Amino acid sequence: MKPNRTLTDRLFIPVTSPDVRHERSTGLTSKDVSIVAAGSNIYKMGGYTPSSSEVSVLDCRFNTWHSAPMMRVKRSSPAASLVDGKIYVAGGCEDVNSENWVEVFDPKTQTWGSVTNPGAEIRPSGAELESFGIEGKLYLFGHNRKYGIYDPKEARWNPMIELGMGMDMDVVMGMGMDMYEAMDMEMDMNGVASAVSYFHCVIGDVLFLWNEREFRWYDFKASSWKKLNGVEDLPDFDGDCKMVDVGGKMAVLWKVFGRGDGHDEERSIWCAEIALERRGDDMWGKVEWFDVVLTTHEQCGLFDADILSATV
Repeated sequence: MKPNRTLTDRLFIPVTSPDVRHERSTGLTSKDVSIVAAGSNIYKMGGYTPSSSEVSVLDCRFNTWHSAPMMRVKRSSPAASLVDGKIYVAGGCEDVNSENWVEVFDPKTQTWGSVTNPGAEIRPSGAELESFGIEGKLYLFGHNRKYGIYDPKEARWNPMIELGMGMDMDVVMGMGMDMYEAMDMEMDMNGVASAVSYFHCVIGDVLFLWNEREFRWYDFKASSWKKLNGVEDLPDFDGDCKMVDVGGKMAVLWKVFGRGDGHDEERSIWCAEIALERRGDDMWGKVEWFDVVLTTHEQCGLFDADILSATV
């Protein structure tokens, strides 16, 4: 498959960020704030130094920013995810015992609500958190190999789940497995939680990841990670890759180095759009198009980038 050079309307365009001077001067990255898309809006919450309770909203219909109601507590590098149209924000506050350690924002009513706190073992001070929403539940991961699942309908957390230990390479070699076989075994052993160790995204109610070799999706019924079939036409790309749900399809972005050397080297961001189809117990993808969406000589990367999709 060759790049589709006729798609001149599919290009990145710049959008002004709020407090852009402050963010550039402090080296702020997407990991220092939480960014979530809901409908036609993108919500930016929290801060880094200092922490903040402010919420900024990008209206993607007009590419303009405005303020939303503030969070109940100041937060630094919180985790945030969309579950059934509501934004759940967790952690990042100075007091790990705060009754507002988790709170939820309803974009329709523009109000913040309370959420029962998870167990203390997932709320260590200063720890980074990750989260995602899938099948109407919030999955919250601490960096202490424990995670919890919150069910908004029942307003309760499931008991904390502890991940298995990483594979010992001496044991792996003794079993006659190579590194990739060991990675696959560890992925299945840790189940859905393996997603946070890789670049991942939720599309519809399906969790996908890129494990630096191939795309996988998680079959909740079988409790296993399975290969996404049919995407062999994608060009080879190494390193960072990000995915996002675009109307039920998967958009994949990756970086390619081009002409020049050093600081003058040309860098390109490529994008592919993949249609997805469930066929029995398998998932198939069809690459509809791929092409360059941004070319620049400035420093750029995807590792610390948040890739979001809004409805306009």
